[in-house]
Amino acid sequence: LQHDYKFFTTEFSGKINNRISDMVNSVTRIVQLIMTLFGPAMCGVLLSTAFFYQVSPLFASMIFGWAALHIFICFVFAKRCDQLSYEHSDARTELHGQILDSITNYFAMKTFASHPFEFKRTGEYQQDEYGKLKKQLIYTENIRVILSIVSTIIPC
Repeated sequence: LQHDYKFFTTEFSGKINNRISDMVNSVTRIVQLIMTLFGPAMCGVLLSTAFFYQVSPLFASMIFGWAALHIFICFVFAKRCDQLSYEHSDARTELHGQILDSITNYFAMKTFASHPFEFKRTGEYQQDEYGKLKKQLIYTENIRVILSIVSTIIPC
């Protein structure tokens, strides 16, 4: 909390809360992915390469080459995925902050006069968040298609 009071008065409380929640959930998700996907997959590739090397060094090198190509493609597209994910997370955080603040404003004023204004204000952020989510998902699915094509073209 190295920010002064101006940070907390200008930032929406929902936005700050959502960023803290995202950080905790993201760290948990990263550890879970490493333990359940990355670790076992790497062990599987290394073990299968070692076992097949004893049978056929050519086949073992093909397996290792396929895995290396797969990892290379993932690393090439990772930077853009990270950027799109950050943009979507920022838009989602903004949307959550706007919704929470809209609800807070609604109850604070105890009137329905501000309902159209709050709905319009929140709707713009909702459309922005949806657009960025769609862009991120399309990009991610394109990477999966490319990896599927590479896996089909280069059979091991």
